[in-house]
Amino acid sequence: MKLSRWTRNPGKLWLGIFGAGLLFGIFAVALDAAETSMRRVLIAHAAVSLTQVPVLYGIDSGLYQREGIDLKFVIMRTDLAIKAMISGDVRYTYTADSALRAAAGGIPVRVVAFTIVRSLFYLMAGPNLTNPDQLKGKAVGMNVFGSADEVAARTGLKHLGLDPARDVTLLALGPPSTRLAALKSGVVAAAVMPLPWNLRMRAEGFRQLLDISTLVDQPTTGIGATVDRIRQRPDEIKAVLRGLLASFGAMRTHRNEVALVIQKNFKLPPEMATQVYEALLPAISSDGRSSESGIMNVVRDAAAGTGVNRAVSLADVVDYRLLDAVQRGE
Repeated sequence: MKLSRWTRNPGKLWLGIFGAGLLFGIFAVALDAAETSMRRVLIAHAAVSLTQVPVLYGIDSGLYQREGIDLKFVIMRTDLAIKAMISGDVRYTYTADSALRAAAGGIPVRVVAFTIVRSLFYLMAGPNLTNPDQLKGKAVGMNVFGSADEVAARTGLKHLGLDPARDVTLLALGPPSTRLAALKSGVVAAAVMPLPWNLRMRAEGFRQLLDISTLVDQPTTGIGATVDRIRQRPDEIKAVLRGLLASFGAMRTHRNEVALVIQKNFKLPPEMATQVYEALLPAISSDGRSSESGIMNVVRDAAAGTGVNRAVSLADVVDYRLLDAVQRGE
C-alpha cells in the first residue's frame, strides 16, 4: 500500500493542521478587529422619508464604512430625538429644522451640516380645479399646524395670489394618506403633499397646482448634535461629515446608482425613482451649508410658534467648525 507523505510523516500532518488553524485564527481575529473598529452610530429621524436619500446612498455605497462609521437610522418623534441625544441614547438627529428650533429655544444642540435645504412640498388638487381662484372659500389640507408644510401651504397660497387667512381654510389632517383621502372625498379642494406623493397623484390624474419647493428657502434635514458631543467627539463627527460630503459629490454623477437606491429603499418603480432623483437633486446642499436666510426663517417660525422673544444669532443654532475642518482636509 502506498502511503501519502502526510501518512508517512504524521508530525508534518499535525504541523499542517496546526498551521492552518493558526492562520484561520489570525484571519478571524483580523475580521473581528475590523468589525469592532467600526463605530456604530445611531441617527434619529421622524419618519421614513425621501429626505434620507443622501445618507442612505452613502450607507449603501460604503462611504461611511470607509470612514469607520456604521451609520444606522432609528425612527422616533422629533421631541424624543432631542431628548435621546441629550441622554446619549442616539448620537445625532437628522431632523435639522427641529434641531434649529430646539437650539433657538436654548437647548444645547447645534446643526453641524445640512442635507436638504428646500422643502419638498407640492400643492395638489383634483383634475377639475384649473384655476387657483377656485380655491376661494374652500379647505386646503396639510399635516399639522406649526410644521414645515404649514409654512409651505401659506407660502404657496400667497404665491398664487390667495390670502391663507381669509380666502381658504387650512385643515390639519395628518399623514399624506389621510390628505389624499380627504381630497378624493371632497373634504378639501387641495392639499400640500410631499414627494413622491405628488408623482403618484399626477399619474392618477390629479393636478399639480404648484411646486412649492422652488419658493421656500428653509432647510429640513441635516446632522444635529449636542454641544457636548461636538466638543468631546470631534473626530467621530468629522468622519460622518466626510462620508456625507462624499455622498453629495457622488450623487451628482451617479444618477442610475442613486435611482436604484431610491427604488430599493422606497419600493418605487424605476421610472418614478428616476423622477424622485431629479426632484431631489436641486434641493440637496452642495457643501453641507444652508443659506443664512433659510436658517433664520426656521428660527423666526420657532419664535412665533412658542412666543419666545429672545435674540438668536446664527452661532446659537449652527456650528460649521468641524465641517470647515473637513473641507480643509483636516
